Amino acid sequence: MARPISIRSRSAGIIASRSPVAPANQPSPSGPIRKLVVGAVLALRVLAPLVVTGAAPARAEETAKPRQDHFHDLFTVHLGGLHVADFAVDFTDRGRSFDATLVLESRGLLESFRELRALAQGSGRFTDATAPLKSLQPEGYLRVYRETDKAGVKEVRYTLGRPPEGYNNGEEDPRVPPDLRWGALDPFATFALARRILRTAKPGDRVVLPVFDGKLRYDFQADMGDTQTILVSDVPTRTVPVTLEPIPLSGFSEKHARSWQGKSMVLHFSADGTFTPLKFILNNALGGFVITRVGPCEGAEAPCPIPLPKYLSANNQTDN
Repeated sequence: MARPISIRSRSAGIIASRSPVAPANQPSPSGPIRKLVVGAVLALRVLAPLVVTGAAPARAEETAKPRQDHFHDLFTVHLGGLHVADFAVDFTDRGRSFDATLVLESRGLLESFRELRALAQGSGRFTDATAPLKSLQPEGYLRVYRETDKAGVKEVRYTLGRPPEGYNNGEEDPRVPPDLRWGALDPFATFALARRILRTAKPGDRVVLPVFDGKLRYDFQADMGDTQTILVSDVPTRTVPVTLEPIPLSGFSEKHARSWQGKSMVLHFSADGTFTPLKFILNNALGGFVITRVGPCEGAEAPCPIPLPKYLSANNQTDN
């Protein structure tokens, strides 16, 4: 059976209901370096879409009428203190619809071994802006990626009266059974919805959202924390922490599922009412995997990655 979206309150109970392959023309990284590279690729696949939860939200009393929220921000990614990637997110929520584009490029050591490029796009509608949980209608999700020795396209397609379907390089991917896909959302639709839910959640509340990315089926369990002060770019900043745990359910190999288990992460959003994403932290054996918001792309010192046409080409061997 499909797992439903659920929201739990501390006081009120339920309140709503591959491993990378080393390039053939380069030496394979080994030991700690290989673990770092593999860890970075895996973590990026999980963490990169999370920032779409953070567009500046409407206040609770404003959600009855459509309004537009938009941000186009640059984020930098470090693993064990090393700069491994940058990505930009362009996200718009118009009240009754949303669309999002994420563009990622590897940096430093990860760039030397993988030359990772990724583009993800998604959109959807809310037929009732006052009831996002019931009215969300995703329209589609596309992820294009390129590495040194491979490239691929993943899609989630929606058809009325059917569960979402996953496609890998244009061919349907049957690894997740239909009963587990019913009610599940692609990553961008998941977080367009979570953004609306989390902005009104209270410390102790738990939100569980079912995700299907075209290949894998997993849940995201989000637990709201109490406001705290952390360092963001060496500046003490008040934040709202959300502890997020991915729970693998279907489409995973045994090894892949183990790599996800227990990998909870803490997402810090601003406590100034805008719920802006500031810092995301995942601790592992190699040290902290940290995503930090740099600022708006328009004012960033380093240029934001942009969706170049080469991202959409598939000159390299595709990965099945």
